[in-house]
Amino acid sequence: MSELSPTVSVIVPCYNQGIYLDEAIQSVLGQTYQDFEIIIVDDGSDDGLTGLTNDLLRDYRRKRTRVIRTENRGVVSARNTAISHARGKYILPLDADDRIGSEYLEKAVKILDDNPDTGIVYCEVEFFGERQGKWELPPYRFPDILVQNVIFCSGFFRKSDWEKVDGYNPNMNDGWEDYDFWLAIIETGRKVYRISEILFYYRQKKSSRNTEANSRAIALHTRIFQNHRELYLQNIEILFKYIYENWSKIDELREVIHENRLTVEELGERLDDFVAQRDRAILRIQQLEDHERELEQELSKTQKYFLNARREVEELTEAIRPLQEMRESKLGTMLALWHEFKKKIGF
Repeated sequence: MSELSPTVSVIVPCYNQGIYLDEAIQSVLGQTYQDFEIIIVDDGSDDGLTGLTNDLLRDYRRKRTRVIRTENRGVVSARNTAISHARGKYILPLDADDRIGSEYLEKAVKILDDNPDTGIVYCEVEFFGERQGKWELPPYRFPDILVQNVIFCSGFFRKSDWEKVDGYNPNMNDGWEDYDFWLAIIETGRKVYRISEILFYYRQKKSSRNTEANSRAIALHTRIFQNHRELYLQNIEILFKYIYENWSKIDELREVIHENRLTVEELGERLDDFVAQRDRAILRIQQLEDHERELEQELSKTQKYFLNARREVEELTEAIRPLQEMRESKLGTMLALWHEFKKKIGF
């Protein structure tokens, strides 16, 4: 291992991403393979009032790490600048807000060393940040790559191939520069190798260059076609076959959608019937609840009536008790006198 001629140069363009930069750099410093250098290109960062990135990079001291300061010219220029200063024979671009797994360098270097005809080595990807989970990219196949890019920006390549294709194309500075670059390397006849393991971690934020580029996909793909016209024309027959095969799949998908739409309509009608039945049931329940409240009110009134009547009977009973006692007392006296009178007259 030599600091003057490392095997791998990890190049990190950075524009106003000082908040994430150390996380990316630490993921490189923690590699199981240590024969590398790190080149950070500060692409004219201007954090406004915070000045976070400028303050961080003004005196950024990390092992095997260099910082190059430039005016803001975009990611293409930043990558090309870093690679032009790179001493390694293998290059790994790494965005300042992403991370790599600890064995990425070790496994990629072995593949490149063992396979001299391989020009691109990449791996599987996992999202972190605003979105979590594995990025389910299809495996690399040619000529499918001419229609859809499946290789993310942080793949390994040889510096000699970068020199051969004149680096990243400046006319792709507003997006898809990595896709254009991969096609340039593939156009030289190089093979592509994917490591079947998650060794790259792609940060997802609410807004990113890739998300913004999606709205300009047709224009960007047209530009890529123009940049690689010969490659596309050489494979025009295969491309048309690919397109027609996908059209048939689209037709099948349309049929499935049509059938599903009918099913959805039927389900919608059933749902409407269910809602109507539910509404009628709710209305009936409300009516029964109202009737129950009316019965409870009537029962309460009846209970009050009987309680009042009972009190009145008790009050009347108490009122006539003295009269009954008086009547019983007078009658007893009269009977006693009558018996005594009968004795006297010998009756």
